Amino acid sequence: MSRWSLCFLLILSLPCLLWGQQVESNVHELLVKELNDPSNSIYKVDHSSSGEQLGPYFKGITRKPSFEVFGWYPYWKEEVYNHLEYSLLSTIAYFAYEIKPSNGKAKKTHDWSKTPMLDSAKANGVKLLLAVENYGTHNNSKFLKSVAARSTFIDAIVQLLKEGKGQGICLDFEGINVEHKDSLSAFVKSIRTRFIKEGKAWSIYLTLPLSDASNAYDLETLAQVVSRFVVTGYAYYTKGSENAGPIAPLNGGDDNLTQTVSAYTQHVKPGKLILGLPFFGMMWETKSDDPEGKAHKYLGVRTFDYIVVKTDNIKTHFDSIAKSAYKSYQTDRIGNTFRQFWFENGQSLTYKLDYITQQKLAGVAVWALGYDIGQPELWQAIATTVQQSSSVAPENESLSEEPDAAQGDEKARDATATVEGNQTGNGEGGEQGGDQKGDEGSLTTDTTDTISPIDKIIEDLKPVEAIIKPYVSIKSVVALMLLLLVFFAGLGILAAMLFPDTRQFFFNSSVRKTLLIWSVFFVLVTLLRLQNWLTDTSLLILSSFMLGALAMNLINRYLNKIKNNLP
Repeated sequence: MSRWSLCFLLILSLPCLLWGQQVESNVHELLVKELNDPSNSIYKVDHSSSGEQLGPYFKGITRKPSFEVFGWYPYWKEEVYNHLEYSLLSTIAYFAYEIKPSNGKAKKTHDWSKTPMLDSAKANGVKLLLAVENYGTHNNSKFLKSVAARSTFIDAIVQLLKEGKGQGICLDFEGINVEHKDSLSAFVKSIRTRFIKEGKAWSIYLTLPLSDASNAYDLETLAQVVSRFVVTGYAYYTKGSENAGPIAPLNGGDDNLTQTVSAYTQHVKPGKLILGLPFFGMMWETKSDDPEGKAHKYLGVRTFDYIVVKTDNIKTHFDSIAKSAYKSYQTDRIGNTFRQFWFENGQSLTYKLDYITQQKLAGVAVWALGYDIGQPELWQAIATTVQQSSSVAPENESLSEEPDAAQGDEKARDATATVEGNQTGNGEGGEQGGDQKGDEGSLTTDTTDTISPIDKIIEDLKPVEAIIKPYVSIKSVVALMLLLLVFFAGLGILAAMLFPDTRQFFFNSSVRKTLLIWSVFFVLVTLLRLQNWLTDTSLLILSSFMLGALAMNLINRYLNKIKNNLP
């Protein structure tokens, strides 16, 4: 095999290897894209002609103040505001103010100050927040490092809160990594400072990912100015998963809600933490009906009302460890093709609400309002919990959502002034300012549990995973560049075939055979990966095998050259 063939192989293989490593890390970005995509309209339920009661189902209920019920209101579900369970809801976050990372201005605010939902919520005493979205490591770096952009954003958000008469904001920044740690804290503190200056007791909510393995959030510092932390407790299994599985498992698996909450409550009081749960499910195509079977293909997100209406004749199973519901059914008896839905129903949601109560968390967050129209099952579980929660309010802990350092305006001013002092002289935004606390005290583990050697290795590798994650987007760019290179190189070869000398070169037996083999290999691997018939692990094994065969061939040729005394 020639050196040209080796180069051709490497060019063709790298995109596949990089592609196989891509990860869906921004859960809300994925959900917004899929559920607001016009091409997915076939997966929506037409309630206009159903004749069913669409809610609200629970009116006149006196909700206990010890349990917060938070819901994201997606702007694309504007028609459902008449059917929301206002008597059960404490807080609604209108989704969303989309940030322009370069200058902090809004790409869109989706009629925040005009939506009829605002009046309905106010009439029912529900607190209104404006959700703010910024997705991806690159966008967060660009925005958080710019003092001008941050200042412009704060000015804009203050004006919008006044126009819509909102009571605060919910920051939904996904793709935060350790390089943003200090600048994120400085940014949130500057928001609190501005709110105090305006004389407003506006709330600041901040979403947190399933895991902060890279220690990207200075939670102790943020807790001084943040009213509530909202954990996005879903998508443990998602688009990039090799297996179908529970999207919000309470127990079991490599990661689960219990582990997530335990990790965060080492740094944040339970009474400041809201646990997000899904009013949607995810579906995969599998080759068996075994729970958490090998994923053949990811099929997408489906709302709870769609799952109930469209799969009513399919038996619902219950995973007693994960405390999650799922449905599994066969679509192709000859090819043994199955589909698995994993979702939350009344039974599974009750277990998780009980867990929230037992752990004395602040409450539950719902993604998203309107995903269960016509189906009261999930709100029935919430209604039961809300009415029962008063007897288990956190002991010796304030139920106020005020930040830890803001038990009065003077304390809040002192806290923010201290932060600004620490940030002084440390460059733009003061990202390097403030005291750096060691990790030893905050990352202690319970030594009473027996940790297996494999679990220990996995735990040791988490920091490495955290370092690699920020570069996933760079890999994607490189993969795209290589794919474009191969595409245009192919066009060049086709154009060169117009010349007789070129055709003679390409169609001699050895070159033709080599190019044909590797071209077929590349096309086949690409198609298999596109259809998810090849998993990341399979792709790695196959690539290793091919590279090993190539190495053996080169070694054999080298030995033959020495044996035959060839130049």
